[in-house]
Amino acid sequence: MLLIDISGDYTDENVTVQNLIVVILGDKNKVKGGSGKVINSKLEDKIFISTLIMEVREFLVIYVEACDIRGSMFEGMMPKDLKIYVTTASNAQENSWGTYCLGMDPSPPPEYIICLGDLYSVAWMEDKY
Repeated sequence: MLLIDISGDYTDENVTVQNLIVVILGDKNKVKGGSGKVINSKLEDKIFISTLIMEVREFLVIYVEACDIRGSMFEGMMPKDLKIYVTTASNAQENSWGTYCLGMDPSPPPEYIICLGDLYSVAWMEDKY
């Protein structure tokens, strides 16, 4: 899996459908404005696109990746009329079931002492429909 953070490289008038497409395809020659950074991905790579929109019009979805009971931090706190949906990797009674940990197959490189995912996040990122 390829992990890249190009936040802030394309803002305001540089946020266009055309720039999004060429950034994902890795075509530096067709980028208009912004930093010019592109994703150098391969066909087998998976790309996760996340965006933060400050103005809520229809609804807001908050994704919380938490290994243990911290995933329950929104439990009972969100008013129903705000149209905010919170989805978490764990709850107050159960952890998030780490995966891609040392000793598992596949295993991360030995210098990593953490799990690279959990069943919650990996399930939707690896879903092939």
